Amino acid sequence: MAWKPAHLVFAGGTHALDRLKERKVRPKAPLQALTFNGPTSPFGSPVSLLPVQVGLIGYPFKTYAIIGFPKPGRPCPDTLQALSAQGFTSVAVDWVAFRSGFDIEV
Repeated sequence: MAWKPAHLVFAGGTHALDRLKERKVRPKAPLQALTFNGPTSPFGSPVSLLPVQVGLIGYPFKTYAIIGFPKPGRPCPDTLQALSAQGFTSVAVDWVAFRSGFDIEV
């Protein structure tokens, strides 16, 4: 598969992100994101993401894309179920940063 800049694939919005669920993504450059702990107490500590890290699009939360990244040293699986089984870190990336800072596998 090939990679495309997110702004060419994702126009923004909940429905557009839902259609991209379980697509692989990677940051274009090093960036900071907040860990995502769930809807009741959503944002946690900052985490650094590197361009070599590949994650899966999970779901939208308000104006954020929730992305799951495997634990260090593990490959990114093809499904969220497999990612959940191996352990992962969820991060919240606002849609503007997602569009400008990520590539999506198409």
